[in-house]
Amino acid sequence: MHTSTPRKGFNSVKNIESTFSHQKRFGQYFSGKKVAALLSLLLPKGLQYDSIIDPMAGEGDLLNAVAPNATQGSHILGVEIDELVASACQKRLPQAMIICEDAFKSQAIITERGWDLVVTNPPYVRYQLQNDDSSVMPTGKSIRSNLGTLLTQFTYLDEDEKNLLLRIAKNYSGLSDMAVPSWILCAALVKMGGILAMVVPETWLNREYAKPIQYLLLKTFDILCIARDVNACWFDNAQVRTCILIAKKKQITPLSDVKGDTTLVIDLGSELVSEGSLIDNLTWKGISGREALTNLLSSKTNASGHGFSVDIRNTTSLFPYLFATQRIPKWTLSSDFQCSNNIATLPLKLCSVINDTSKHTYISLEDLGVHCGQGLRTGANDFFYFQIMSSAGNEYSLKTGKWFGEDKIIKVPHKYIIHCVQNRRQISGLAVNPKMIDTGILYLQDYIRSQDFVACTQSAANHFQELPSILNEYITAAEEYKNAKGISFKDYSAVKPNEKKFNSQYERFWYMLPHLSQRHIPNLCITRVSSTAAECIYVPQQKDRLIAVDANFVTLWGNSEETVKVCLALLNSTWSKCYLELLCTVMGGGALKIEASHLRNVLFPKFTSYQFHRLLDYGTRIADEGNISPELCAAIDSTVLEQFSDSEYLLVKIKKLLQKRLNERGAKYEL
Repeated sequence: MHTSTPRKGFNSVKNIESTFSHQKRFGQYFSGKKVAALLSLLLPKGLQYDSIIDPMAGEGDLLNAVAPNATQGSHILGVEIDELVASACQKRLPQAMIICEDAFKSQAIITERGWDLVVTNPPYVRYQLQNDDSSVMPTGKSIRSNLGTLLTQFTYLDEDEKNLLLRIAKNYSGLSDMAVPSWILCAALVKMGGILAMVVPETWLNREYAKPIQYLLLKTFDILCIARDVNACWFDNAQVRTCILIAKKKQITPLSDVKGDTTLVIDLGSELVSEGSLIDNLTWKGISGREALTNLLSSKTNASGHGFSVDIRNTTSLFPYLFATQRIPKWTLSSDFQCSNNIATLPLKLCSVINDTSKHTYISLEDLGVHCGQGLRTGANDFFYFQIMSSAGNEYSLKTGKWFGEDKIIKVPHKYIIHCVQNRRQISGLAVNPKMIDTGILYLQDYIRSQDFVACTQSAANHFQELPSILNEYITAAEEYKNAKGISFKDYSAVKPNEKKFNSQYERFWYMLPHLSQRHIPNLCITRVSSTAAECIYVPQQKDRLIAVDANFVTLWGNSEETVKVCLALLNSTWSKCYLELLCTVMGGGALKIEASHLRNVLFPKFTSYQFHRLLDYGTRIADEGNISPELCAAIDSTVLEQFSDSEYLLVKIKKLLQKRLNERGAKYEL
């Protein structure tokens, strides 16, 4: 979704940058008239609403679009935390009450019966930005606390639903963006039989931290309709595809009772978009535009045409990986976890090319003893990253960022620097060559500046040693430097957590990265955003020469070298490439975004001990040779599909499906 247009009066570059920073912190990705109009069309026909609320109202696009569905004298409320935006929203909607408040603390949203219609485009604020307690925006910690307090005040919720909401509010991931607690709040505001209408990134369908929301929706709503932005065209400069969800509140339901429910899924392409509407060019049975969409919705049948498709799907199939884990998540009830059908679920399109999936058994990477995560995120690459120009004796010659001096070279002892793979261009083939890695990160654990000893706790001061003068100079210059927004490196939102204090004294300083874990120094990695088909890369690790991997990659590590090599073969198979194309998120421009949660959900046909050792041999060859020949790829594919009776024909079909998906997103890859 796109950031809102900078407000009038911000003419200078500095002010525009300041406005962008403000919008980023406030999660301001306003809906716009076209998206709002589509949401209004998707609402159940014939309903009028006595009460309507948007608890994150922004400029009021959604409230303005649904206001015609309000009854005379209805209560229309918008809550907006940004004072200037709230004021503009009130002028635009004189028939509504717009208040400038934090929705998670607002008493105005509390009613006796709940709300007939709850609409919103929740703020997208990453968890790293929710640590800033000096801003008008609340911190992640205060949001969770305030949400819990509000939920206890909703008297119209029965005891079971209130307990469920409180359980989810307490246990959703701390890595969640602000949209997750916003979902919980909005779901709680809807009265029994009322309607929830949300504009959200399509990633909510498959992000790991969105699972509590998926669970909440299945338990307490009938999901009537999901409309998806196939080509990421609903918002200007979109980075991810968007969707609109319409759901109706119901009594809390065991998951075992949800299996027969259905949802209408509508895919809408860029061909349908005109200057004034997202569906002007939609045509069905000789009818176009709004009327065509209305007829499609009322027909409740599968249909397709130029730029669109409509499918009636089993609702639970929308979230096939909800319980793709062996442990009961803290946010779910054990009864739901136990009764849920935990039979391995493949992507629907992959199931369609396999005759009978129930005949076969599957395993995950976790079953193999392979774990997934994300690489190193420093929060300030211009400070922590260097280009390694050369090495002599025990010193590196490092080229610094331009902020420290144009083409400036400093000499730093090896012990302060760790080699790091920062991007795919540094790797030739499918194995990292340590000699070719010319990027280093500043990794300080037991060393600090001389002037910082007086600010330490006594125990920390006894532990630390003094840095050499060149790094003293470098860190001091970094504290004095201000970027174009007037912010120093130490004040970056993702750098601040590096500091650790006891009372008013330091135990760690901002320039000290957290201790590297296995996800930072993995055995394997996959590019997170790829224009081609997914490839798995081998990272040789040695105790005396660790290689860190940047957050541009999903990282993997295993319980043994054998499982790592088997995984390397599996993740370079045609099966794996196709699976990820079906599972992962297509971004604006056609790039495929792969997350650790996607890899955790990939399933492979279960193999025998004999097949394991063949895959081990294939993975070892990839690691040693740094590449994969067509013959080796064919051998891997044959082994992966060996349990299927028609494996050769199945491989042809999987390749055809893979090529189709690659072509659809414009990927540069030929099988």
